[in-house]
Amino acid sequence: MVRLPTPSISRRPEINFSSTPVGGDAGGLLFAVGSVVLVIVGVPGMAWYFLSAVVVGLLFAAALFTRRASHPSPPVGTRILQLR
Repeated sequence: MVRLPTPSISRRPEINFSSTPVGGDAGGLLFAVGSVVLVIVGVPGMAWYFLSAVVVGLLFAAALFTRRASHPSPPVGTRILQLR
């Protein structure tokens, strides 16, 4: 008779990198830019990918800014919640 392992009933806490706080200030920007530089240095063939991602991101940000400037939304307090 073969005995299969059974999963543990209690879950152990695991490391979750998404719970690491990174501020939206100069330190956070330095962390993000440093991470990208490390990847580009480690994998030089990916430099075109990051460059194209920055260009597309800037184009998207410009389009989003233009759209929101031409179609302003009402203030948050005046929005009506509609249930379907």
